[in-house]
Amino acid sequence: MDDGYSFEGALLAYIALVVMALVPIYIGSWASLDSSLLDDEEQISTSEALLFPVFGSISLFSLYLLLNYLDPSLVNLVLTGLFITVSSSSLFLMILRISLKCFDFNTDTYHFKLTEGANDILDFKFAYVHLGSIFLTMIFSVLYVYTKNWLLSNIYALSYACLAIELIKLDSYKTGSILLMGLFAYDVFWVFGSAAVSGGSSVMEVVATGLDLPIKVLFPRNVFLYNPYELLFIQDKFALLGLGDIVVPGIFISLCLKFDMQQKLNKYPYFSVCMIAYFVGLITTIVVMHVFKAGQPALLYLSPACILSTSICGILRHEFQLLINFNCDVEKPSTLNEQTPIKKVEGNVSDLRELIAKPTTPSRKSKPLQVSPMTMKLRERKK
Repeated sequence: MDDGYSFEGALLAYIALVVMALVPIYIGSWASLDSSLLDDEEQISTSEALLFPVFGSISLFSLYLLLNYLDPSLVNLVLTGLFITVSSSSLFLMILRISLKCFDFNTDTYHFKLTEGANDILDFKFAYVHLGSIFLTMIFSVLYVYTKNWLLSNIYALSYACLAIELIKLDSYKTGSILLMGLFAYDVFWVFGSAAVSGGSSVMEVVATGLDLPIKVLFPRNVFLYNPYELLFIQDKFALLGLGDIVVPGIFISLCLKFDMQQKLNKYPYFSVCMIAYFVGLITTIVVMHVFKAGQPALLYLSPACILSTSICGILRHEFQLLINFNCDVEKPSTLNEQTPIKKVEGNVSDLRELIAKPTTPSRKSKPLQVSPMTMKLRERKK
């Protein structure tokens, strides 16, 4: 074809998108079980889930107006600076974790403390691996700002997706279902129903293609048209998937994993079923998009897939009521130190020694051991 289309190239692009969607969901879900190193966890309540489509719509339409009435290059420059500033922590954390997993670094820590009088201005500990991770993060950030390379964009997007799934928690299964259903309606309206608002064009598609930010994962539609050097610097003809289509189902899937862990279910049935349903929903999205040659609201397929799959699994396992009543706020059983009250004993050391040394005597109220007549007869026969 004139645009260089080939089925093999499109198939490779779609496979890459599916892999880049599944990997951060899997990693982020397992990391969310133990994010003790991070203190910035966010939990979404039911009331907040109901407001998500409202605030999402306001943000999306605001971006649409900015792209239409201001210079898009200026809008992208400002938003790139803001996004890089906010999301650099996710890239730093990804580099740090990979470095600690793959290499045997010297983890001796150094303590930096800056005080003014009796007040601490700065107080933190670090190792050489932290300094190296910061340095690499700065290099990635500078290179991305100046080149807008699609590979660097994917690195930023994937690190951000992993951290978002790890940190953003749903307080209950009901909240997760409400969030998915609300964003289902949001996605459908702004892709298919926004023509009346925008004057004929899809607001979602205009914003997704007009913003040159690492808020989506990209892959060239036909890698076979380019040599390796050209492939690094191409700027158009990408297949793409928005981060919202990864993060929103991802935090729901991570909730399913928490349910499996709390109920101590073997083989993590709800997590596995929801991951498979997400995969099927994503494949359905891609097939419909490819057949009709038009962008599709991925949550149109992903939201029902995640909710229905887990609900059917609960019904078949006779755990549906347990699933819909699942709440992450329910406290786990406390340890002995947390739940056992400690009585305060007052006295001096000599009193304590006397108490320990004093032999225990049987209580006067204790009754002698009663032996039944049958037992006595058995003993006499043995003699």
